[in-house]
Amino acid sequence: MSSSPMARPPMPIQGWTEHKNAQGRVYWYNQAEKRSVWEKPTELKTARERALSQTQWKEYQSGERKYYVNSVTKESSWTLPKELKNLFDSIPDESSVNGSASPYGGSSVRPQQRQMYSGPPPGFQSPDHSTNGSNSPMPPSASRSPVIHMPPTGPSQQQPYRGPQSHHSAQAAPVAGGEEAFIQLLREKGVDASWTWEQTMRQIITEPLYKALATLAERKAVFSKYVRMKEEEVEKAKKQKAKEIEPLARESIKDKIANGRIVAWLSYEGMLQRCSSKSAWKKLESIGLKEAKEAWESIRKELREEERKRKKDLRERNRKVFMQLLHSFEADVLTRWKDARQTVLESDEWKADEKLRQIDLVDMIEVFDELIQSIEKQKTQEMKQAHVTQKRQDRQRREWFCKLLQEGKKDGWITARSTFGEVYDRIKSESQLQEMLGQPGSTPLDFFFDVLDDLQRELDLLTDTVIDALQNHPNAPYQVSESTTLNELKEAIRLSVEKAKDSKFNEIESRPDDELKLVLDELIRKVQDEKRRVERKLRHLGEDLRYALKKYAHHHSNALGGEDESELDKAWSEWKPILADLKLNEWDAYNRTPFKLEEDQIDEARRSAWERFVERQKEKLSERRKVQDQDGSHSSGRKRKSEGESSMSPVKSREASRKERRAGEKDSTTRERERHERRSGYIDEPSAAKKAKHQGGAAEEDSEEEEGEV
Repeated sequence: MSSSPMARPPMPIQGWTEHKNAQGRVYWYNQAEKRSVWEKPTELKTARERALSQTQWKEYQSGERKYYVNSVTKESSWTLPKELKNLFDSIPDESSVNGSASPYGGSSVRPQQRQMYSGPPPGFQSPDHSTNGSNSPMPPSASRSPVIHMPPTGPSQQQPYRGPQSHHSAQAAPVAGGEEAFIQLLREKGVDASWTWEQTMRQIITEPLYKALATLAERKAVFSKYVRMKEEEVEKAKKQKAKEIEPLARESIKDKIANGRIVAWLSYEGMLQRCSSKSAWKKLESIGLKEAKEAWESIRKELREEERKRKKDLRERNRKVFMQLLHSFEADVLTRWKDARQTVLESDEWKADEKLRQIDLVDMIEVFDELIQSIEKQKTQEMKQAHVTQKRQDRQRREWFCKLLQEGKKDGWITARSTFGEVYDRIKSESQLQEMLGQPGSTPLDFFFDVLDDLQRELDLLTDTVIDALQNHPNAPYQVSESTTLNELKEAIRLSVEKAKDSKFNEIESRPDDELKLVLDELIRKVQDEKRRVERKLRHLGEDLRYALKKYAHHHSNALGGEDESELDKAWSEWKPILADLKLNEWDAYNRTPFKLEEDQIDEARRSAWERFVERQKEKLSERRKVQDQDGSHSSGRKRKSEGESSMSPVKSREASRKERRAGEKDSTTRERERHERRSGYIDEPSAAKKAKHQGGAAEEDSEEEEGEV
């Protein structure tokens, strides 16, 4: 029994067959390897396709046009790239190749032109096969039986699915197209949503289309899907009928809703009891009780929404009216809720407005709170604005005062030696100054000192320039003294500038006399300060020399005159070489001072120190003589005193001596501190002299002795 060649599927190439899924997408199935792929196998590709797969270009089709994309550079082109064109030109025309070289066994038809095979892959059991349960491949004689043309199921159910071997591997091969055939069988048998699987099996198991699906699980899944589809169709039909009857049902209860007989909180049964015409609702019930209740639930939802909107509008209206009522009472930030509520309840607007009286207490409090917050915000804005205005006015006054000071500086009535009292007496009548005195921030005195600092810097700079110029005086260096006049300074500056011939000194001569007078005062002040420092240094050196002489005389009793007063009366010219030969550091200290002292100044300072030393030595000799003269007349008195002291108890004697020692230590500490302050320049000489005068001669002697110890 031979069969026609057209009854068999095309001869596969190395086990590959081509198929289409339900969406029309082509895939290839390999019977030997039991796998399917989306991408065309290499064995089936033409020489052109194989060459294209070796490049970076991919060919795609959009509608009826082809375009090419470079997978590396992502470049796309509607025209054939030059690289591919050259490659394709080097490939011989496949139509000229001998048919014996064709992989299709002598057929001249290329792989992409062969007939599409729409039957199941080899190994699939044909529906017309006997129901003896045999799973053997379809024999050649099966082609005489009626063939059901279905797309193949892709990978065989007998092997695990390994997925496509291309970039589409994430997508599974399509499910068998036998699903539509099985559903058609269910329709022909009149299966509806009320049928069970067992009932359906009895009707379809003997039908050929029963085997359109390979497994029982697939048939059962398709049956469930078919039942759900039928249920949806029935449900859709019910909803469509209910939608047509629902307007009549709504119209039947419209009047009851208007007069309040039917409200949103009623159940479906309660609504029917109050409904006068139930025919429309009975029709809905005949379609289905569920549809009738859904229609009523829809009406209830609308009623609830209307009620909610009505309450919302009433609440907003009452809050707005209540806010207007509170505004009419002129409330402020100090108004309390208790007083505001009492005022509202006693107002005529509250008594006349029935809707307003329905407002909740919470809404009343919230509205009052909003009112107070708005008032506080307004007051805060007013305070901020007032503060900004005040700051602006304060700044304007400060700017006015600074401008006034600059004018005074320019006009010359404010100089580096001006005082604030002088400036204040001149501008105290200005009203802006009086307002400025009490404002925060920088005070007029601060601004005055700022200007004064600027003037002092300018004066210092001008003074330094004048000093530099005077270094070029013909009798350089020109020394300013305390008796130098302004004209003398100007003449000295003129001579210095003429000799220096430096442009930086030219502007000095053009300076006004007021500025040059300040420069002269500054130079005289520096001369006086230098003079005071020199005098203070000489006084300190003289005290050191006196102490050194006293100490030397103490260790050498016969030196420096000893007990002979006539030796002390010798002239300074005789003592000077003697004192120089002593090689005292205090004597040589006059030559090591940082000041430029003349020899006459040094000699006069040493002579003054020596004369004071001699005077003090003479006083000590005189005091000793007086004590010796009084020893004879007061010997008995001294004896009695010594006896009285010896008769004192040892405890009292020790206590008395301790007190005397403490007093001596205290005086010594005080004198040492005063001496240190005087040496450091904290106590000036006149103050020290007054203090020594009040303390008397004895105190002066003790002070000098203590200085010698230091």
